[in-house]
Amino acid sequence: MQESAGRCIPSIGAFGGCGDTLAALRGTDRLLLDVLDRPQEVVACEEYLMQMWCEVYDTFYGIVRAGAEGSCCWFGAWSPGKTYAGQNDFSYMISPRMFRDIFLPVIERQTSFLDHTVYHVDGVAAFAHVPALCELPRLQALQILPGEGKPSPLHYMETLKYVQKAGKCLHLTLASEEVEPA
Repeated sequence: MQESAGRCIPSIGAFGGCGDTLAALRGTDRLLLDVLDRPQEVVACEEYLMQMWCEVYDTFYGIVRAGAEGSCCWFGAWSPGKTYAGQNDFSYMISPRMFRDIFLPVIERQTSFLDHTVYHVDGVAAFAHVPALCELPRLQALQILPGEGKPSPLHYMETLKYVQKAGKCLHLTLASEEVEPA
């Protein structure tokens, strides 16, 4: 923070997201079995991890707030308050119902904790969770990222229009020739 003074905005780094931290701790294969066999234990672990996440975030925010005049994170978006890019890359392997029942409540808690939140929807299979995410009242934007080797986000216009109809902003990475069509 001291080294960045007057030269750049200090950032709150990347330190995990809902589901992904548990997958790292437990192992993806075991977590996939857990969501089937012990969903309530997964929910309890997620709630505990989110409580810890909020405490760590507050510590980091206390360090960077003055120098950043707010905050930003690995995503690169700045906010005059608390911001972070939520994510659950593990979610591409589970059904929309599992996502809604197990992970959405913790993601909602994260969006309630923060002033501004964008959600990183990573991979076409994770697009199945966009309707549930759009129901979160404090989620301002979704990053629609189809994934490596997939067509442009503009290929998924139905998903993009769904997000917009829900009143959420979009974050897209496009080729320069796609800006006008977008």
